[in-house]
Amino acid sequence: MIPLLLISILLNTGFEDYTITIGDTLLISVYGGVSFSYPQTVTPSGEIFIQYVSIPPTQEAPFFAWEVLDVINIKGMTVIKATSIVEERFNKYFKNVKVNLSVIAFRDKVFLTGAVTKPGSYPFIPGLTVSEYIECVGGIQPYGDLSKITIKKYDSIIDASSGSIVEQNWNIYIPTAYVYINGMVMVPGAKRFDPDLNGLDYIGLSGGPTDRANMKKVYIITTNGERLPIENNPPMYSTIVVPEVSLKWWQDHLTIASIVTTVLVTLLTITK
Repeated sequence: MIPLLLISILLNTGFEDYTITIGDTLLISVYGGVSFSYPQTVTPSGEIFIQYVSIPPTQEAPFFAWEVLDVINIKGMTVIKATSIVEERFNKYFKNVKVNLSVIAFRDKVFLTGAVTKPGSYPFIPGLTVSEYIECVGGIQPYGDLSKITIKKYDSIIDASSGSIVEQNWNIYIPTAYVYINGMVMVPGAKRFDPDLNGLDYIGLSGGPTDRANMKKVYIITTNGERLPIENNPPMYSTIVVPEVSLKWWQDHLTIASIVTTVLVTLLTITK
């Protein structure tokens, strides 16, 4: 029911359970004996105007002339209740008309940013938790970390979690989780977390091992200090360690021989 409620409101269908508030913009459509539509923003006192086109546009006056017939206070009403009252009021002035009322713009919004499937601004729906909001608009990305969520209202950080009830104008930010690759790889550093990748995959994303890498001793270490085999899928924020070989005989011997040769040549040159 919750996803249907939010999706319905997002599509501006005027879902019957939505409570209208000051600053919402409605589309009032009248049909039957007369037919016309007009947008109407709920005033600071919670009112909307019952009106109609008294003079249609002409070449000489290319605009609609609206005449206000009545005023109704609908603040705090659900869409279905407001529709019924507006329709009843229109029928005082026109015979056999029906009214459709839908919300086309919302004053209060909730903003979803970061590692969510569909970031953006959404209408504020009272009673939903942070997790429910995120679920209703597609959920988080596989690399999103719901445990480190940050919530702000304007410039202030809110002490809230994924289970908190959302309030008006919250900005909900889902951070991206990482896995860190340290040691003998071509490009060490942080890589975006992917639950489908194992440790060797991350090494590949880091450009592969260098020629000084000891691939027999690579391992994963988690944030709580647990050591895992490299074939495992690293948890969020774990570190992949690629140690350096302690001895690579042919390279080290060449280096030593080169140094000795240089020293001997230098000594022979000096003694001549």
